[in-house]
Amino acid sequence: MSWGYCGGIGGWHEQLKVLKLEFPVTVAHGQPTYEVQFGALARPADGEEEPALHWFDLTDKAGGRGVAVINDSKYSYDVHENRMHLTVLRSPVYAHHLPRELDASEHYHFIDQGWQEFTYRMVPHQGSWQSAGIPRLGYELNVPMMAVVEANRQGPLPTSGSLLEISAGNVLLSAAKRAENGDGTIVRVYEAHGQPTDCDFCWRGKAQACWKSTLRPYEVQTFHVPDQPGARVRTVDLIEQEIG
Repeated sequence: MSWGYCGGIGGWHEQLKVLKLEFPVTVAHGQPTYEVQFGALARPADGEEEPALHWFDLTDKAGGRGVAVINDSKYSYDVHENRMHLTVLRSPVYAHHLPRELDASEHYHFIDQGWQEFTYRMVPHQGSWQSAGIPRLGYELNVPMMAVVEANRQGPLPTSGSLLEISAGNVLLSAAKRAENGDGTIVRVYEAHGQPTDCDFCWRGKAQACWKSTLRPYEVQTFHVPDQPGARVRTVDLIEQEIG
């Protein structure tokens, strides 16, 4: 179960102000966790503002229950004891840096002015944030499934299918693109729960291929899937050179 809000803040013209949403939750002595690129970090509930990506979570240290807040465009959070805060707007002077002081006789441009739109979702859960699948829910909010209406016609493809099948729910697709050498597809995945995982993959593109891999906690892996049927799927690095 989750609760969501989609809306906007109209006519924001405050200057030198910060606007935060506060979520007081019934999670005592909780552990905050923040999503970072290809993983997550646990940090103290000391009220310090932390940068993060799609979500942050507060789960009791026994792992019994917690609450995650997911959003689509805000990237600063903090937790103080049992109060979770999402920073929505901040309006300092554009490109202003200390120790320079503001001069009342000068004209300044302030950021985050005017109409603001964003979406957030609260996800209370039993157990850990991993068991609730919070990283996947973050992707679902930020990269929603697109529906395309198409007429029924003759053709070789089935009425439903998947381009890439991944057996483990904690292994997420980060990117899929044509290889730089023009042959095949590059598939990049990562382990999102901090758990070692054995995973099966099946690519059903121009050439079908299935392979297995073992990922370490938060590991990023990149594969080259050739266009030629039956060709070996290779593990490659970030510049698409074979590893090993």
